[in-house]
Amino acid sequence: MRPVGLRRTYDGWRLRAVGSAPSLPHVEVDILLRDADDRVDVLVRLEKEREPAKESVYVAFPFAHEQPRFRYDRQQGWIDPAADHAPGACQEWFTTQHGVVVASPSGAVAWTSADAPLFTAGDIVRGAWPERFAPASGALYSWVMNNYWPTNTPPEQDGTLTLRYAFRPLPAFDPVAAGRLGREVRAAPMVSEVTRLDKFDTGPRPLDAPAGSLLDLGLPGWAAATVAEPRDRTGLLVRLQDLSGQGGEIRPRHPGRIVLCRADETEVGELDGSVRLGPWAVITLKLL
Repeated sequence: MRPVGLRRTYDGWRLRAVGSAPSLPHVEVDILLRDADDRVDVLVRLEKEREPAKESVYVAFPFAHEQPRFRYDRQQGWIDPAADHAPGACQEWFTTQHGVVVASPSGAVAWTSADAPLFTAGDIVRGAWPERFAPASGALYSWVMNNYWPTNTPPEQDGTLTLRYAFRPLPAFDPVAAGRLGREVRAAPMVSEVTRLDKFDTGPRPLDAPAGSLLDLGLPGWAAATVAEPRDRTGLLVRLQDLSGQGGEIRPRHPGRIVLCRADETEVGELDGSVRLGPWAVITLKLL
């Protein structure tokens, strides 16, 4: 890879590098160093040629951690492969839901991959099948593609691909911060410009809080919410999840009725006051 540009933008500095590799005639990497945040964004664009020989494509993040401890999240909670994997389990590659944390006595870094969930820790896949997880370094590799398995998969891969990554330093393992980083990158806020045709008058005026927010439940920082349309198309369906592993009481802020539901959206009863969210738990609410 060779650097080709550095430019100032509204949100920080952007660095660009280009290069090539076997069966990758063009690789382009954009790195965003933000002014107001210590989050680093990495955008990788690549062109892939067909290659029938066995091969893999990785994007490397060589984090300099000594005595690294890796954790990756699943649907509910975090996994430490050195402690949680049974002997003989798959120790060479993993799948993350929202992020990975690499920690050591000197600090930690949270990493997320929005488009490629497979990753390896400490080294690439070498088919050693170790009995236990023992990473050789703090490096993290996004395992983008491979053609190792001949059954029910194409023997070769080609085309263009765009991959989004981000990482952020942390003082120590923080499941809330790491979980939020992954959610922010995978589901970035949608931005829409309001033009003169979108309103009846053109004079400037302040936008009050109720009009400026679709939904404000007043949730604590350790809780995450997803919003969707319910199956019966009545109200809003909200799923709350604890990101901390500690749980706690939540009193959602809503002027109307709040109905507690099961995961399949079957109504259980109306919520009056607060609700208990257990460690890593998910609850379903309907706002009417």
